[in-house]
Amino acid sequence: MEAGGVRAAVRALPREPGVYRFRDGRGRVLYAGRAVELRRRVGSYWRDLGDRPHLARMVRAVARIEAVVCESEHEAAWLERNVLEHRMPPANRVPGGLESPVHIRLDLPPRRRG
Repeated sequence: MEAGGVRAAVRALPREPGVYRFRDGRGRVLYAGRAVELRRRVGSYWRDLGDRPHLARMVRAVARIEAVVCESEHEAAWLERNVLEHRMPPANRVPGGLESPVHIRLDLPPRRRG
């Protein structure tokens, strides 16, 4: 994506929480992530990525940016997790995002007989 196209695409994003996807020229999802503020987070990929060469390579391949606005950061976290559980894009490193599923088991106290 050309620099002017990136700037326009980022400016068009809302300043709200949500989930974003980067696609390559063939329409394949390269990366999916979530943001507290979509415009700021997505724009950060086109700044200095010197210490993260895997992201710099991915950013060069981005042809399209998609975003879904969510009501809250929590909703964005759930949506990101669902997206990553169903399809793991090549640039994502952790299946299901950074959150870990948690299960809670409650045992009732034994019944007293008497």
